[in-house]
Amino acid sequence: MTTIITSPFNPTPELQSAEGLQSYLSKLTELSRSDLCIELCSVMAAKYNIKMMPGGLIEKQEIMTDLTDKATSICMLEFGQATVFGFAGSNLSQLNELINIINEKVAQHELEPELHGSMILRELSEILRPESNEESTLSDFVDKTTESEYIFIKINNDLAHAVERISYEDWPPLLLMAYAYARRVATAALYFQGHFDKDVYDQVKVIFQRFQRSTGQTVDFQEEAYAESIRFMAEYSPVITSIVSKKLCEIAEEYEMQPGYVSDEILFKHVIDTIYHEQKMS
Repeated sequence: MTTIITSPFNPTPELQSAEGLQSYLSKLTELSRSDLCIELCSVMAAKYNIKMMPGGLIEKQEIMTDLTDKATSICMLEFGQATVFGFAGSNLSQLNELINIINEKVAQHELEPELHGSMILRELSEILRPESNEESTLSDFVDKTTESEYIFIKINNDLAHAVERISYEDWPPLLLMAYAYARRVATAALYFQGHFDKDVYDQVKVIFQRFQRSTGQTVDFQEEAYAESIRFMAEYSPVITSIVSKKLCEIAEEYEMQPGYVSDEILFKHVIDTIYHEQKMS
């Protein structure tokens, strides 16, 4: 694991004085968002490792207190002191317990350090800033600006521009999963139409599965995210229904596409004819 400030394997107390705390906060402010997420992951990993390591109780407690204060400092930088104290008051043990619970939940997914830290902050945001998590739609995050004769190039490129403009950490989990569903369907269609090769589709599928593990794995959550992706894509064309989208992914999984570009008209006709034929045969 990359060490940004705190070593996950050999942490040393750094916040034992006002000067030490100020030095750590100063270092945090210089980090990029991705490095801040990695630092939080390192802090939580260090807490776990200290628990498992042999050593004197007093020495371990000193380091654990230091690591707990580091996690609190990261939260204050991310959410602001007013938000943190508004949640926990002067007793920060409630916040620290919440961080530990969320960390254990996220750790089950075995994510990369940056995504691990990002998921902790995202889950904390839903609790500490509930007013910022009001219901929104995928269209609120995606600007429809791409010009193309191909519908799925428009969808794919608009989605790509959205995540370039708004980092993953700032997306509500449901919309992030809806984004992943829409991106997978668009890639499947573009593979069928000859714009992408199978390797691109397979890569997007791996990313899609990673989002499934890191957002929400309940059936209700996934169904809601998929429905939101369909509502979004239907704004480009009403032909893009749930059954059409599923069939596009099935075709991408099962068939090798022939070289050459395929128009939207031929794409939709083939998919709808396939659905009709399968229903007639069943």
